[in-house]
Amino acid sequence: MSISTAFCRPTTAQSEEGWPALTGLPGWRIRSYREEEDWDDWPGGTSAESFWLSAEFLSFLQQHPQGMRSQAVVLRHPDYDRPILLCVQSLSLNLREQIRRQRQRAFSFSHLWRRLLARSPVDVLVLGQLLTSGPFGGSGLEQLSPHATAELLDALGRYLIRGKRFAGVVVKDLLPSAHPAEVLLRDRGFTSVGVDPVMLLHLDRFTDFSDYLAALSSKYRVRYRRARSKGEGLNRRLLKGEALKASLPTIYELHLETRRGADVSFVELSLDYFAWLRDRAEFHGYYDGETLVGFTTAIISGDYLHAHYLGLREPYKYSHHLYHNMLFDLLQDALLHSVSVLDFGRTALEIKSSLGAEGHAYGVLATSRFRWFNPILERLLRYVHTPESWVPRNPLR
Repeated sequence: MSISTAFCRPTTAQSEEGWPALTGLPGWRIRSYREEEDWDDWPGGTSAESFWLSAEFLSFLQQHPQGMRSQAVVLRHPDYDRPILLCVQSLSLNLREQIRRQRQRAFSFSHLWRRLLARSPVDVLVLGQLLTSGPFGGSGLEQLSPHATAELLDALGRYLIRGKRFAGVVVKDLLPSAHPAEVLLRDRGFTSVGVDPVMLLHLDRFTDFSDYLAALSSKYRVRYRRARSKGEGLNRRLLKGEALKASLPTIYELHLETRRGADVSFVELSLDYFAWLRDRAEFHGYYDGETLVGFTTAIISGDYLHAHYLGLREPYKYSHHLYHNMLFDLLQDALLHSVSVLDFGRTALEIKSSLGAEGHAYGVLATSRFRWFNPILERLLRYVHTPESWVPRNPLR
C-alpha cells in the first residue's frame, strides 16, 4: 500500500494541528476519522489494494451503522516511516442473551451468570473489523516491536474509551495467535477470547479447477462428485444490474434465515448493506426453477477472494448439499480470478477443511475498563462462546 512520505513525516506545525497526542505514550499522535468529510484524505488506498481499509467501505459503515458504530484512526510517530491505520467499531452487547443462545453444553454456572448479568446491554469498543475475519482491520503494526505493539494497543483502547460509557475494549484479529505482543497484552490484563480459526485455502499450486480436482485423493473426489450430483436441479446465476436489484429483498430474507442459526452474532446487517455491496462484490444466486433459494457474495481484495455473507433455505442444505456446493463454486471462482488465497472465514471448519482449507489462528483479546474485573471477565467469556472441537481433514495428495 503506497502512502506518501509527506503524509508520514509532516512538518512540526502540521503535526500538531488536528493530531492530539496519545495520552500516556510520548511521541504518538492520533487522528480520528468519524465524519463524512474526514475521508477525503484517508491514507488507506483504494479498494483494489485493500477493500477493508478503503475510504469507500469505511465511510459507508460510518454513515450506515450495521448493528455497530464505525470509525477509524491513524496513528503516527516520528520514529516510524508509515502510519498505523486501524478500524474502530463499537457495539452494544447483551451478554445475558449471548449466553442464553449457546448450545446446551452442561455449563454448571451459565444459569447463574444469566441471573447475575444486567438485562441492559454493555457498550464495547473494538479495535479491528467486525465484518470480516483475519488481519484486515488495520495496517502498519508489523513495523513495531512486540513491546511497542502491546503498549500502543493498550494505550489506544484506554484513550478512546475515556469519558465514555464503554465497559471494555476488544482487540480483534490484529495479531496472529501466540504473537509475542499478544502475550504482553495478557500481562497487561487482557483475556484471550475463544474463537474459531480463519479457514484459508492457498491456491498457488493449482492452475485451474481441473488441476485442483486432480490433486484430490480418490476418497474426496468421490465426495465432490456426490455433492455435485445432489446439487443437480439447481441453477447458479451471476447476479448483476437490474436482476440483482430486484433480488435484493429475497437475498436479505435468506441472509436473515441463515443468521438466525448462528451461535454468536454481533453484527446486524441491513438491506442497505447488500444494496451498497452489489456494485463491489460478486453475487451468485441459486435457483430451483425460478425460485431463489440461496446466494453467495465474494469480495476480491488484493491476492484474496473473501467468501463474504451467504444465505440459503435450510432444507436445501441437506436435499441438494447446497452449502457444500457453494464452497466448491467459490473455490472455482477464486481459481478463475487467479487469486492466491481463498478466505472462507470462520465457521463450518470441518467441511471447509475437507476442501483443503487450513485453520489460521488470530487473537481476539478483551479487557475491562476496570482492571480488577479482568479475572472475572476471563471466566465469563467461557460462557459467551467456546469453540467446538473439530477434526482437520487432508483431502489433497
